[in-house]
Amino acid sequence: MTASEKMRSLALSRLQQAEESLDEAQFLFDGGKSLRSVINRAYYAMFYAIMALLIFEPFGSSKHTAVLSYFNLHFIKNGRIPKELGRAVNKAFDLQINFRNKRLPQASGFSCAGLSTAHEKKLALSVASAPLR
Repeated sequence: MTASEKMRSLALSRLQQAEESLDEAQFLFDGGKSLRSVINRAYYAMFYAIMALLIFEPFGSSKHTAVLSYFNLHFIKNGRIPKELGRAVNKAFDLQINFRNKRLPQASGFSCAGLSTAHEKKLALSVASAPLR
């Protein structure tokens, strides 16, 4: 297997992780499970999709803050991905951190918003990563 094929295989694996996490978020949401769990799975769907994109970039960290910083600078700021989607992933990251640290947001106005942005994010990142090498 060539280096390019290995990169493509890893990217596809990460996109599969993203899809599974998104399915889990939907399942938890539909089942009325904890908002914390829904946010966690929706955020990880976004994170794994971003990690799939970054395989083809000169970037080598898996730390969430470093990944998001690079993504914001090289994909959002330069217009490769719409700004609304960048805001969605950053909001999901903040919510996930707040839930983990027990600083819970108001439930009203969020319950569906996080999941719908995860769907939008997944679709946008799938389109952006379509021309895999």
